[in-house]
Amino acid sequence: MKSLSNPLPLDASLWSAIAPGGTALELDSVKGALRMKFDFNAGLGFVVARHLVSCQLPKEYALAFHLRGSGAGNDLEIKLVNKGCSNVWRYECKDVQVSSRGRSFRIHERDFTFAWGSAGGGEIRELGAIEIAVVARTGGKGNWLIRDLVLADESLRRAPLLKYSSARKRPSADLRQVTNWLAESGDIRPALQMDFREQRLIGALIMQWKKAAPQHGFRVMGSNTGKTWRILYQTDKAGGVMSFVPLPNKSHRMLILELRESEELECLTWQGFEFCRSRESFWHEVAARFPRGWHPRWLMREQSLWTPVGHPEGSACALINE
Repeated sequence: MKSLSNPLPLDASLWSAIAPGGTALELDSVKGALRMKFDFNAGLGFVVARHLVSCQLPKEYALAFHLRGSGAGNDLEIKLVNKGCSNVWRYECKDVQVSSRGRSFRIHERDFTFAWGSAGGGEIRELGAIEIAVVARTGGKGNWLIRDLVLADESLRRAPLLKYSSARKRPSADLRQVTNWLAESGDIRPALQMDFREQRLIGALIMQWKKAAPQHGFRVMGSNTGKTWRILYQTDKAGGVMSFVPLPNKSHRMLILELRESEELECLTWQGFEFCRSRESFWHEVAARFPRGWHPRWLMREQSLWTPVGHPEGSACALINE
């Protein structure tokens, strides 16, 4: 397995050229850069430089590189292929204008979207290949040079700092979660603050309660300064031993969980962007944490069978699901 702290190799001998149809692609190494010399031969299509790599991806990462060269404006696509090559995640940048000065890219895990494959969605965890594609927009000929290609781990490095209004049980924190917090019984507005020391994109919170969530609800607030706070989520009712709080596209340094009454919190975990990329993603993730049969099969990314029903001479028809 490769370390995510090291640059990825740009030796052309470690990359393969893919040029379907009437396109042409040559790969070579120029002063530490990978050069893609392509020709769409007055047509459309695409060319791909492909590198096999084997590594586990963290929850948060970024693919960074510098691109310069010559040629007309065409589209750039970066594809991450899982181990086994059965699923693909893709980043697209339209009408890239290359120049001798060039431009730098830093593509975060949230910028890659599921493109196709048997998984049907979700996030890539084990990388099998990286593909750099040029897709014809203007077409023509071009030279693209990729330099300083790095797959960087952007995971949280230190546990968040904790503050709380009171504690019969004092909470503790690590890189993934806060555990075991119970406010004093006389605390009418228990609050737990987490300072991540830097601005973080938190996709969702999952709370596991000792008995049940606070009957009269709770709210979550966020801040980057600790001086002004914004309400991110609130509810006047709660129940059950687990609470799922969606925080789509919310980036903050600090979060506060404020309860309406004291209840013992066994565990609070923060999730990455992918957990709440969309409403569907959120419910897929929720369903995955419950026993099979508790949620519809489509939430488990499983296909179920349908059949049409009706009478050949009738005016109404319907679909029925198994």
